[in-house]
This record gives sequence, C-alpha cells and structure tokens, in this order.
Amino acid sequence: MGHLSTDLPYFLLAGLLPFCWAISTQECSLVINEIQLESLNVKVEFIELRKNCSGPLDLLPYTMLLWHGAAGQKGVTKLDHKAAFSKVDASNATCRTMNDTLLVLGGHGVMPLLDNTTQFCHFDSFGNEWKAEVNKPTLDKTAKTTNALTLYKNLDSAVVEKLTLNTSLTDETANRNNIVDIVFFSGSKGGGGETIKSLLFPEYQVGPTEKNIYYRIADNDKGNVTAENRRSFSYCCNQSSVGGKWPMAFKYTKPSPAAENNCSDPAEYAFDAHGTTFGLNTDRCDVQAIENYFTKPPPISTPLTTTVPSTTGKVVPAADTERRVRDIGLGVGISLALIIFGLVAYVIILRQRLKYNGVPESGMDRACMRMSCLQSGEEEGRLVIDA
Repeated sequence: MGHLSTDLPYFLLAGLLPFCWAISTQECSLVINEIQLESLNVKVEFIELRKNCSGPLDLLPYTMLLWHGAAGQKGVTKLDHKAAFSKVDASNATCRTMNDTLLVLGGHGVMPLLDNTTQFCHFDSFGNEWKAEVNKPTLDKTAKTTNALTLYKNLDSAVVEKLTLNTSLTDETANRNNIVDIVFFSGSKGGGGETIKSLLFPEYQVGPTEKNIYYRIADNDKGNVTAENRRSFSYCCNQSSVGGKWPMAFKYTKPSPAAENNCSDPAEYAFDAHGTTFGLNTDRCDVQAIENYFTKPPPISTPLTTTVPSTTGKVVPAADTERRVRDIGLGVGISLALIIFGLVAYVIILRQRLKYNGVPESGMDRACMRMSCLQSGEEEGRLVIDA
C-alpha cells in the first residue's frame, strides 16, 4: 500500500528555477562616485569607485583613463593618465579585487583622511602611467581645460598596451563600446570639451547642439580653498535609476572618502553650462523632465533612475536594470509554462494510477477522492491507494 503524497512533484519545483535565476543573476559593475580635485592650498586628491554588489569584484577587467584637453592645442585631447588594474602587481590585492562597497584611489595626501578599514589603492600602484608626484597633481583644479575621467571594462590587452600617455583622442582610441562611466569636468572653466563630448559619449545631447556649447561639471573657486572649506564632486542621484554618464548628477559637497556622499547638505550642483545658460528649474536627477525640456533624443541609451543616494549602498547601472527586468520577464514566462505543463502531467499520472488500482471514475467517486474521503475498511484520516 502507498500513501498519496501532498508534496509538489519535482518537475513543478523545476519550473521555479528560471524565475529564481532571473532574480539572482546580476552583473556586478562599477561607477565613479566621488572626485576630489587638488588645489593650490590643499594637496589632496582622490577618486572613489562604488560597486553594486555585495561579493568581491575582480578589478582586472577595468581600466581608468584621464583624457585631458591639450594646453595650447585647440580641439586636441590627450591621454594624461592611465590606471590599468590588469597591470597591477599580483601581490597588491587591494588594487586587484574590490571587497568593500567603496574603493578609494589617491596619493599620499588623502591617506591621513582614511581609517585602517578603508580599501585604498595608491596611484603609484599603476607605475609611471599614473604617477603621484609632489606639486604635480593628476586631478588639477586650476587647469583651464576640460577633462574626462573614463572608466572602461574588458578592453583588449593589446588596446590597453597601445594606449600610452599622450595618445590623441580619436574615434578609434575612444573605444566607446567599452565605456562604463564618464565624469566630464573642468577644473577652472576651461574649454576643449567639444572633442571629448563628440568622441567619448556622443549620445549625451542634453542642451543646445551648437558647436562648442555643452554641459559638464566644473569647480569655479579658482583654487582658493582651505582644508576647512574644500569640496569635492559627489554623485547625488540614485545610481540604480540614473546610471553613469550623467554630469547633472554631481554636486559640490564636503569630501567623504570611503563614506556615503554628503548629498543631504544644501549643496549646489557642480554644473557648468559652457557657452550658454541652463534655465530649467527642476530636479537634475529627473532625467525624463530634462529630456522633455530640451525635446532631444534620450541622452543615455539605457533606462535611468535616481533622486536620492541609496541608503543600502547598492548601485545598479542602468544597463543592468534593463537586463535584469528582461531576464525576470523571461524567467516568469518559462516558469508559468513549466508549472502548467507539470500540473497537466500530474493530473494525467494521478488518473492513470487511480484507474490502475481499480478506483471508480464516477463523478461522485472523484469528488470523494478530492475531499479525501475514507475508503471502506481503511483508517480514518488517510487516503490509501493500493500499491
């Protein structure tokens, strides 16, 4: 004799697997979260990266380049610094695997501001390609040119080697398909941003389209800062919704390396409408409102989201959000199909077993079976089918 099990068959449970896979699958990625430019009076500079997952992140596929408007060469942009994580010495674990949510990169000036628990990667780890020299900042607040701090992923090793310092920015060297994030900024409201905008992220078309008119972030205090009033560029939108490559997301804030950005302060946006003005009085993180204002094509090709920095520390780039929604939809569809199939198969098997064991198939008997009626001579409270 055998008892009728109330457990779901394995093929029904299998139908839930695609749904669970779609929810749990998320590509871990990076964004540029904060930048401190060095000034004449405060010799502190750093770059803060943030990852959007809880587990360790392999940094070796990433390369960070600082494209810099060439002094005295109008329309020419050169590669000023390069941080290829794949070339970091194997013994330098903190620059090869990101275990914390935030990673601070910088020179000696920022080290006293960090505690012993901070994951810190010194600029010197990248050799002469990002050398932190005394009195020669890599992120210069007084330089009157436009820069693009650009984060790449999965650049071919041969391409990384070929991108030597002073390489000119061209359509080929831009490697747009590998760009994860860009911070488009100027230290002292300098020019030279047209080439950067057109070659590195031409999809960013918010604002007038006339030549040499563009929106970026800039620090216009001309280097007149002290240790007490210094400030940084901090990303202050919800990164899971807005994603990267959105200059309007940055505010001037009190620097907070290895900590949450001080976006709650009544800080102004670090925004510079080069060659024009910005007359829209709206939330700079409301991408749709800004797009509608300019009636331009979407400046970013993937869904965006953000208004308040995440309190959970999670960051999900827009492309990941779109992919995850698509995967969840696919997983739900497959799961429903498998569950329906499983239920039909289960009913067929049950009917065959009942028929094989000589159980009548009249409407009354089937109703009795569904209500767990007792068969003659069997113990009360159980439905028993002959094996």
